[in-house]
Amino acid sequence: RSLLKRQGRMLRERYTEDIERAKRTGDVARPKAAPAPGLNVLANYEAQEAEGVKILEKDPERFFRFEIDGERKASLGGEGGEAEMGFVNRAGGDDAAASSSDSLAPSLRHLGRPVGLVDRLRDPNGGTPFPQIFGRPPPVDNRTEKERKRADREERMQEAARRAELEASGTSASDAVERELDDDYDDGTAKLDYDAAGNEKDDADVEWEKGLDPENDPMHAALMRVPEEARWTDDDINWVVERLEEKREKLTEMMKVEREAAIAEMEAAREAAEREAAERGTGTGDEDMAEVLEGAERTEGVDEHGRKYVQYDLLDHDAKFTEYARGGGEDDFDGEEFRRAIQELQALEEENPGLLDEWSERGMVASASPLAGKAATAGENEEGEEEGASDLTEEEMEEWREMKRQLQDPEMREVMEMLGGIDPAEFERRIDELRERGFDVDEPLDPLDGTLRDVDYALNSLTKEQRDAMEALEPELEREMLKPGVMLSRAAIEARLAKVPGLRDDQVQALVDLEMKLEQDEQVRRAILGDKGGKGK
Repeated sequence: RSLLKRQGRMLRERYTEDIERAKRTGDVARPKAAPAPGLNVLANYEAQEAEGVKILEKDPERFFRFEIDGERKASLGGEGGEAEMGFVNRAGGDDAAASSSDSLAPSLRHLGRPVGLVDRLRDPNGGTPFPQIFGRPPPVDNRTEKERKRADREERMQEAARRAELEASGTSASDAVERELDDDYDDGTAKLDYDAAGNEKDDADVEWEKGLDPENDPMHAALMRVPEEARWTDDDINWVVERLEEKREKLTEMMKVEREAAIAEMEAAREAAEREAAERGTGTGDEDMAEVLEGAERTEGVDEHGRKYVQYDLLDHDAKFTEYARGGGEDDFDGEEFRRAIQELQALEEENPGLLDEWSERGMVASASPLAGKAATAGENEEGEEEGASDLTEEEMEEWREMKRQLQDPEMREVMEMLGGIDPAEFERRIDELRERGFDVDEPLDPLDGTLRDVDYALNSLTKEQRDAMEALEPELEREMLKPGVMLSRAAIEARLAKVPGLRDDQVQALVDLEMKLEQDEQVRRAILGDKGGKGK
């Protein structure tokens, strides 16, 4: 039997290798037909004897019953002890056990003294072979005590009703029993209907057809025609659920092992890089990267797969430049001081034209902002070429030119004059209200100046006819935008742009974005300047 089991195991391992591989990889399993185990091994007595010796040396309790300290024990292949085997013999004493253990082999002394052979059929059942059950066991009675009492009461009532019926008909119970016995008696001469006998329903068919109505429901009729081998019972479904749960647990364990292996591999690579850097006498790879990416922010973390990573985020250059131009972060920036410095420079430029250029050459504009002082050190020569360019970046020089242009712009001067009549506390309050309403007012001077400029529709690649139509439509849009507390939506602007002929979708979107920006700037402008703002162009 052991040899046959080994042969079957070898066949399964050989012909189910593809199935196991498919289970591991999640592919479709293609089973192969394995041949039946050969019975030639039953004629090889030498192989059977060698296999029996191996099993005996591995587990003697499968063949012998042993006695230790007067207690006789036996085990069927290591699967049970004295309680499971059903017998314990306390005959004998310590002297007998000690004398018998001296004559045993060293590997068997811990088992005790052999007192008999194991009978796998009778030993587990108190010396009597227990018959094996073939067939289907009866269904388990899961009724409660209350349900059993109700069923017994109904049976007694039915029995009483039958007796009353027999008494009323004048027939005794014994006569009725004899008559039924005569009717049921079969002498064996009748022909057997094999079709009817084959169609008799068993308990499984009755359980399957319970609750089905094939005459009124086509689905129930189809279920009635399902053969027994193709039916899925609750036990089958529970078995499938258990297999799926086992597969889920295996996949979870596999993912956990892979995650731990990936983390260990990354840690080993990092330690190897650090050792290599220490041997070279240089910094680690992270230090070299931080030196190259000066000003970058280093972030360490673990991704969703459990793998560690190192990320370098370059700081926003525009935000860094704006912070530098203001002389610190947003918390250190005082809008009132900035406006006062701009107004002073504008007044000086009006009284003495060209004074700012002269101050730029002498480095005397530091009162406007740190950026102005740094830009003034560069200066400009008579040919307009900028000197000291190595001290300023191209973006900083462009910012300085924009500042000079705003100081000389008449419309910007008009805005600054309007701001000059507003209390600083009131100005800050209006700015805070705009921020609460969701407007972008980090640079409050930009929308104040932007709405005072003419709109150049040529930037949107419009034809002359389309530009004329837009100019004719502009007063209507302006009236809608200037209504207090009203802000046009994108749909409303698109509806009005439908009057312009020949607009493409990209042109419509560009014009809608432009009008929305102008409308938002106008709302900001009117909220900051109040009645002094007037109307934007």
